[in-house]
Amino acid sequence: MIMSENQRFDPFMVFGGVVLACVAIIALLGFIMNAGQGQSVPEKVADSQSSAARGDQHQPERPFFMRSRNTDGPVLEFDEPVYDFGKVMAGVYVDHSFRFRNAGKKTLRIISVNMSCGCTTAGKWPRKLEPGQEGELPVKLDTKGFSGAISKSIDVESNDPLHPVVTLKLNGNVWKPIVVKHVGGMGIIPDLTKPYERSVRLSNRLNKPIKILGITPSDPGFKTSLKTLKDGYEYLVTITISPPYKTGGFSGKLEIKTSAKEVPSLKVNLYYFAPPPVEVRPASIVLFALPTKEEFESTVWISNHTGRPIEVTDVSINDAAIKLKAFEDRPGKEFRITLTFPKGYDLPKE
Repeated sequence: MIMSENQRFDPFMVFGGVVLACVAIIALLGFIMNAGQGQSVPEKVADSQSSAARGDQHQPERPFFMRSRNTDGPVLEFDEPVYDFGKVMAGVYVDHSFRFRNAGKKTLRIISVNMSCGCTTAGKWPRKLEPGQEGELPVKLDTKGFSGAISKSIDVESNDPLHPVVTLKLNGNVWKPIVVKHVGGMGIIPDLTKPYERSVRLSNRLNKPIKILGITPSDPGFKTSLKTLKDGYEYLVTITISPPYKTGGFSGKLEIKTSAKEVPSLKVNLYYFAPPPVEVRPASIVLFALPTKEEFESTVWISNHTGRPIEVTDVSINDAAIKLKAFEDRPGKEFRITLTFPKGYDLPKE
């Protein structure tokens, strides 16, 4: 269906002397200014060193949302807006309380606390703080399903007039004690007449061996077998499905029980797609701009999934202005049809 790009000039050579002269003048002026104040440069250095010995050297500033600001309103101030929880095992809950205070001069109101994902939740926190009062915002992060470096945000909205929203962070690394890797994955079944199989590799990262106690598929159509690659540490689970297949996609799960108390059970997602016996794609061709400004070519592919060879004996179209060509890319299995639309082509009037 058809729808509507001799010597080179070196600026440093020219201006280098000027730059050096400027530096020398600035240094001389600095010495004169110090001398004018009745204190030589060595005396300045000695004074600085004595200040350091007294412990009153300059301290680095804290971020803007952590220090008090010159305002007559409320000021929301957190001790540590970023918490690094280090390295934890997947499935562990990370609990942390962010301490905060009202460093302003009027009542501070916490309007809302919003998480970047459903894996993070907040406990109870004080909704109102008078000047000088402190409080805590307890949060819990569920690391189930995560692997590698993660960062989760928490937006705290308040009536602080200068910074109404402060973003807190939970950062860290999550590692999985047992890694599940699909070997090939479940995908499109290439031959509807033959069994289709894929494998799942289990890698134990614990410092002790484990045993696979059982494998239970969610559908009896999934047949499983277990192979030991390295006793206690590496296993291969093979999943097989057999014809007849129902056209379309199907998903399921494997539950794998282990002897590891850290991971007593694993859930593995499975998916396969059974195409129709003879598949045509795309099912339709869309022409976005009519009439066409240039000659335009489109392609239709035909795939045979029956397990026996077929032939494309004839192709036709009900518009003589469109030229057709058929190609056999893989004998009996894959075919390609090109449709060429001429310049200025438009849909025929009905």
